[in-house]
Amino acid sequence: MNQSNQIVLKMVLASPVGQALSDADRNALAQILETTDAREVQGWLGDQIRKAAAMSKGDFVGHPFRGNQYADASGASTGGASGNPRFGYGSGAKTSDLKEGDFVDIDTESSNFVGTILGIKDGVVSFDDVDKGEIRFKLKDVSAIDGDKVEEDDSAEAGRQRKKEIDAKLESARQGRERAAREEAAESSRRGKLIPVNDDNIDKTLKDAERKEFAQNVKEAKTAVKTTRALIDMLRQKVNEKATRSMLGSKRLDVVQANLQAAQEETDRFEDILNENSKASIRSAVAISAMGTDVGETVKGFIRESAQLMRVDIPARDEAALQTAADKNYGVSGDKYDVESVYDQL
Repeated sequence: MNQSNQIVLKMVLASPVGQALSDADRNALAQILETTDAREVQGWLGDQIRKAAAMSKGDFVGHPFRGNQYADASGASTGGASGNPRFGYGSGAKTSDLKEGDFVDIDTESSNFVGTILGIKDGVVSFDDVDKGEIRFKLKDVSAIDGDKVEEDDSAEAGRQRKKEIDAKLESARQGRERAAREEAAESSRRGKLIPVNDDNIDKTLKDAERKEFAQNVKEAKTAVKTTRALIDMLRQKVNEKATRSMLGSKRLDVVQANLQAAQEETDRFEDILNENSKASIRSAVAISAMGTDVGETVKGFIRESAQLMRVDIPARDEAALQTAADKNYGVSGDKYDVESVYDQL
């Protein structure tokens, strides 16, 4: 995961939006950010990223301004870089009238944008759209500003209609913030019904069904370690074959060998996590899941890349064995315990 995406992930998880996500959603978000730029994430997860960014009044690395930086709690514009943002330019609008910091509704030959002008340089407009984030388009492609055709008269009614559309988008953003606040309250209420984890119970031995589940899942995790090591050994044998080394070439051979070494070291680390958390307690259960999932994902990535370079087919179940093992509850379910409170104590 690149540094920009790491910052985005931390921003989302630290926000009320991130706190409302399930463990599975957090893992899915982390996984997609491994390979996809945060600004390109679509669907429900993309909505959560943008919602968190809006609530924190910030944005991704390389995107220093957001439209909501120029809005008060009601969503009304409060000014930007120019100190004089506007909703309407009136009839006969000209592209030369556009100024940095203005909040405008702009039509181009191919799309419509509503948001804040971040800057204009060499005929290119840097623009912070309320829905799409930071975008760029050519000044010569602008066909209408706030509903008024460039250098042409337009009716006052059309301008008022555009103003209504902008107000509707601002109202939608306000409702989004309120919805996020309600979701945060609901999550706080849910966590309030869970068993709190503290110094009195974090290291006590689990009992009955929870202890059995811990023991069973630890046993399966150790089996996953053996499966992964066997897989690494198989790939190492394959890479030592003359035909494989010839097919790879020196550069790709170096990559594969480095990957397999890293996969071996991370697999050893996974086993260390199991051994260091052998006691059936809340602390051990959460530690194996929280730390093991990251290690398992890393190992899977090294093995997958190596196999692809070597043109070797590997069952998905085997390459993800460690990650699957770590994704279990180990007797401590987030539906019963407030496991999030344990993370700072690991």
